[in-house]
Amino acid sequence: MADYTLIEHQDDFDTFLSDHRQTPWLGFDTEFVGERRYLPLLCVLQIATEQGYYIVDTLAVQNLSGFAALLERDDILKITHAGENDYQLFYNNYGALPSNVFDTQIAAGFMSYGYPTSFQKLLEQELNVRISKSQTVSDWAARPMSSKQIQYALNDVLHLRKLYDQMSAQLRKDGKLTWAIEECEVQLTTESAYERDDLRPLTRYRNFHRLSLQQQVFMLRLHRWREEQAREQNISREMVLASKHLPAIVKLINSGKQTLLGDRRLPSKIIHKHWEVLSDLFNRRATDEERDLVTNIPRVPKRKPRQEILMDILNQILKYRCIEYGVAPILLLSRDELDRMKASKDYVPPQLLEGWRHQILGDDLLAWVRRRERLSLVVQEGRVILE
Repeated sequence: MADYTLIEHQDDFDTFLSDHRQTPWLGFDTEFVGERRYLPLLCVLQIATEQGYYIVDTLAVQNLSGFAALLERDDILKITHAGENDYQLFYNNYGALPSNVFDTQIAAGFMSYGYPTSFQKLLEQELNVRISKSQTVSDWAARPMSSKQIQYALNDVLHLRKLYDQMSAQLRKDGKLTWAIEECEVQLTTESAYERDDLRPLTRYRNFHRLSLQQQVFMLRLHRWREEQAREQNISREMVLASKHLPAIVKLINSGKQTLLGDRRLPSKIIHKHWEVLSDLFNRRATDEERDLVTNIPRVPKRKPRQEILMDILNQILKYRCIEYGVAPILLLSRDELDRMKASKDYVPPQLLEGWRHQILGDDLLAWVRRRERLSLVVQEGRVILE
């Protein structure tokens, strides 16, 4: 096992922070318990710097505001792998937005790896290093930590700097380092990356626009109420009310309590426990804000088979262009953005019009994206022409 410093007291952690005021870089990872909780319980913070390796017992050291401040510093490079959840913890608890970040999982998406790619695979491919992931679902809240847990935690930061050096050098050689850094900034340094969208569950409900306005508002309220209860009690949303029960409740609420109790899909104890709340959420008069929200949720139009096929062909062309550049296609256009494009013939994801995405696609392909409703497929003299 590599040499490391175990920090179990606040004074020792404060000393660590003082010693690293001028550090040029740090790599870090976290271990937390998220099951059955609204906010994950941070249990371990592991850090690598040019001064060494550190395991911080965050059940004993609870004031991490000083580390959150380091994450916000422009003059310190932060190296992570799949760091979104780690940064999310510090955003939730301290409002910290990181800067000057490099995430090896995001960067791998510009090196002909798929996205997402595991840390284990990257280490094997780039550094010929093999690590065990046997403690992934370990009980990180247990104390004292076992030697296997500590080794696992260390493994997540031991090789981060060397991996960064290797990958950044290759990306620079291929002319894609600025692309990778740009994407890291978009995904990890913007407030929108960490804010929860309470309308997203509604947009994913395929029959939403078949509901009455009262049912639509009820569904909005139901999701907001569940979120509020989970936050107040610090339990998971599923523990408040399981997602699988929501559609049946929304569909049958207008028929009354006995109808809900008679549906075999719904546990009767849930209906008895929450009936007064459910009834109030359904019957209360809709506000102007609620009406505006539900009526402006995009409606997915029925597309003609011909246009559906042309949209799929265009998407495959975009993917092919990404593969030509060694970029994971999912980074170019997320599934959510593709769905929005299918829902609205005029919608063009703004990120396609700038930065590395614009460079990859070029003006010709972007013109196809803008005028996709006018695309046609012609089979002529042994050729297939898309125009």
